[in-house]
Amino acid sequence: MEKVQGYLTSDKEFFHTAEEAEAHEAHQALIEAATEKDYDPNAIVQACQSLRSEIKRYIDAEVAAEAVTTYSPRPNDHQADDRSTEADNAGALEQSSGSDEPVPDMGRGVRSTRVRKQR
Repeated sequence: MEKVQGYLTSDKEFFHTAEEAEAHEAHQALIEAATEKDYDPNAIVQACQSLRSEIKRYIDAEVAAEAVTTYSPRPNDHQADDRSTEADNAGALEQSSGSDEPVPDMGRGVRSTRVRKQR
């Protein structure tokens, strides 16, 4: 008998490294999710493997986009694409609390509203 160190996955597969075990569990979860949604699990796995860098780029971009806080809806196809950042718009968003002032329309289809006095 020999003492071993490693990782045992939820389906009782043994791996020497945590990374190998995680890859196995992620693969199993992908197959299970594809099957539950009536997709061909083999085709999904093959697509993921052959499009790895494109899928990673897409997911990274989606995560980054979700992390950005916006104050108005995304532009529609007929509206101009505003790629300014929240920091760029900070000056336009600041309003004095001393009087009722309209909030500037930033050109993305949202109507200006009045800011009520806070005092």
